[in-house]
Amino acid sequence: METLYFAKNVTSAMGVSEARGVVTLCLAQHNIPLGEYKPNQIKQAVTGTAAADKELVEKYEVMAAPTLVFFKNGSETGRIRGAAGKDEIIKHIDELQ
Repeated sequence: METLYFAKNVTSAMGVSEARGVVTLCLAQHNIPLGEYKPNQIKQAVTGTAAADKELVEKYEVMAAPTLVFFKNGSETGRIRGAAGKDEIIKHIDELQ
C-alpha cells in the first residue's frame, strides 16, 4: 500500500484514510500481509523508474486515483479503479486465498 502524503487537502486525506482502513482490516481478517511503500518505490517497481511520466502511467493503466491492484505470488490478480465499496474490496481479497 502506498504511504500517505497530503499537504493541504484534508477532504481527500479523510477519504483515502477510510479506504486504507477498510483494506487494512480486510487483509488482517484474512491473514494476508500488507506492505507499505513510498510513491516513488511503487513507480519504480511498476514502471522501472521512480519518475514515471504520462506515457508509462498509461502503459500500466493507472488511470484513476485510487487504483487498488491485487497480486498473488507476484502476479496481478485483480484491479479496482476509482471508488469501491467494502463488499467489492472483500471480494477481491477473498479471491487471493
